[in-house]
Amino acid sequence: MWNCLVEGIGALSLINSPGGLPTEENHLGCAFKDGILQYADTDSIGSCSQLSSVPQSDESEIAIYPSAFQDELHIEFIKPEIASVRIYSLDGMLVYSNKGISETRMQISGGELPFGMLLVQIEVEGKIHISKVVHLH
Repeated sequence: MWNCLVEGIGALSLINSPGGLPTEENHLGCAFKDGILQYADTDSIGSCSQLSSVPQSDESEIAIYPSAFQDELHIEFIKPEIASVRIYSLDGMLVYSNKGISETRMQISGGELPFGMLLVQIEVEGKIHISKVVHLH
């Protein structure tokens, strides 16, 4: 089954690697823009839902590094506040959660997370301060 590319959504892997075939584990299931569902492939998934609809605020007070890591992911809070950290796999599964963080630095071991692309969300006082994609390899 061939999936259509939706303009502005999807990977360039088939464009950059002619002759490649899409696989079930490497395709777009849902895409949202400004909170509105733009694309859904409900043949391969049951339903679509956003990871969060919480308003996002300034991300300059939080640092997440490195973007690609093996051993540890580091998170620094410029202002020590009570926050929560959630990490999702790109299929929307929650793979890590830590609530009530009050320190200024934390490390998350790569051994606690699945390999691949992950979405890190930091929430402080009901607002998502940063959403960043990182890669565990």
